[in-house]
Amino acid sequence: AEYMGRFCNMAEPDVAAAATEFAALLSLQHPTIQGDLATTADDVNVLLARLEELQGVFAKIQGDTGEALAHVGQLFAMHAPLLALFTRIESLERFVGLVKTNMNKMEGEIVALEKQHSTLSSVLQTFGLKKAKTPSRPAQDYRAPPVLATRDYFPGSARPAGEDDDEA
Repeated sequence: AEYMGRFCNMAEPDVAAAATEFAALLSLQHPTIQGDLATTADDVNVLLARLEELQGVFAKIQGDTGEALAHVGQLFAMHAPLLALFTRIESLERFVGLVKTNMNKMEGEIVALEKQHSTLSSVLQTFGLKKAKTPSRPAQDYRAPPVLATRDYFPGSARPAGEDDDEA
C-alpha cells in the first residue's frame, strides 16, 4: 500500500513532451544525434577512401604477380647456367687468391735478390759514380719459386699438347 501511495502522489508525466522527444530521436533530428551523425559520416567517407586505395593496391599487386609468374619459367630455365657461372666465378676467385700468393712470393724473392745484389749500387757503378765493392756474400744460383699452372685450375683452357708452359 505504501509503495502504491508513492506513485499516486507523483505528478503525472508529460506524455506529449516525451512522445515529441522520442519522435525526434527516431527521425534523427535531435541535436546530439545530428553531431554524432556528421562525425560518423566523415569517418565512413575516410574509410571508403582508404578502401578504394587498398583496392587499387590489391589490383596492382595482382597485376605484378601475374607478370612475375610469367617470368618464373625463364628463371627456372636459367638456373643451371647460373649455377655453372657461379662455380666458374668461385674457381676464378680461388685462382686469383693463388696468383696473389705467388705474386707475394715473387715480390719477396725480388726484394731479397735486390738486397743481395744491391741493384742501385750496380747502376751507380755502371756510371762510375761508385767504386765496386767486393761482395760480402758469395753469389748463389737463383732458383725461381714454383709458380702455379693455370691448366691445373681451368681444365678447359689448357694448351694443346707440345706447347711449352714456360713461354708465358
